[in-house]
This record gives sequence, structure tokens and C-alpha cells, in this order.
Amino acid sequence: MVTASLSTSSILKPFLVFTGVKVENSTRPRQTNDWKYKNGSGKWTGPSSIHFQEKHWFDNIITIRYLDFLCDELFPGKLVGLIWDFAPSHASATVEAHIKKLQAEGKLIVAFVPKGLTSVMQVCDLIANKDLKRFTKEFYYQWRTTFLTDRRAALVLAGNAGGKITVKVPYKK
Repeated sequence: MVTASLSTSSILKPFLVFTGVKVENSTRPRQTNDWKYKNGSGKWTGPSSIHFQEKHWFDNIITIRYLDFLCDELFPGKLVGLIWDFAPSHASATVEAHIKKLQAEGKLIVAFVPKGLTSVMQVCDLIANKDLKRFTKEFYYQWRTTFLTDRRAALVLAGNAGGKITVKVPYKK
């Protein structure tokens, strides 16, 4: 999730969602990456908040985590103004109840982009998402090309030119 600050014109600490099992959906929650990153024992030490969800997308639970991240971690003790669209997870009854709770606590004000106008009015979609996605894809493709080139060369040297190569992106800085 890309979050931008209107007052500083800057992109803030990212809230990342990777493919994996959420604590809430696990029979062994302490063995999930979701629990490990939530409790500080994950491998990544970068400036981001990392979460896991089966389809690596926002559902009700992840959306509520994002709202709490926004209000309690990025802007503790301040009133946060949030502009977002009518994505199903943003407008569900569960999330609406959590928004009302945060509003009652004086932590959050929400304005929804009118339906059908996200591509015209959603700040992060217009300003940041396109460039961030392009940069991330370029960085990944450069890394992957170097990784595959190095692996192929190692296989050729080992006399196994047709050997299988598995690409696994490391979670490290």
C-alpha cells in the first residue's frame, strides 16, 4: 500500500502484503511468517510493515491492520485524513465498523473517491503507484537476469548445462 503525506509531499513507510498465511487463518499461528514479522523475528529489517495474506492482497483483516498502522504507527496521537476508493475491503461492514471506532477515538477522517473516479482522483494512483511499480519491476528484472545468468554459468561449469534453476527472491535488505 502506498501512503503519501499531504503535509510533507512525501511517500511514507510502506505497508507490504506478501503471499502467505495470516495468523488468523493458521492452526499454528506462531509458525507463520505473518506472526514472525509481527513479532520482530522475521528476516527483513527494512523500514516497512510486512504482512501476509493468502492472495497477497487486502482483505478485511489486512485493511484493519493498515488503518491501525496508519493511525497508531505513522501518525500516533494525530488526526489522520484518509482518501481512498470503494474497493471491497475498504467498504465492508467489518472495516466500516473499525473506521467508526477510529473516528470516535478522534484518530481518523475518511473521504471516499466517488465510484468510477479512482483513476481520476486517487492521489497515490495518479502520482506514485505507476512510477513505484515501474521501478520495482525494473529492479526485479535486473536482479533476476543477473541471478539466472550467474546460475546458468555455474551449471555449465559444473557440467550440467541443462540443469533446473529455481528462482527464490531473498527477503533481505
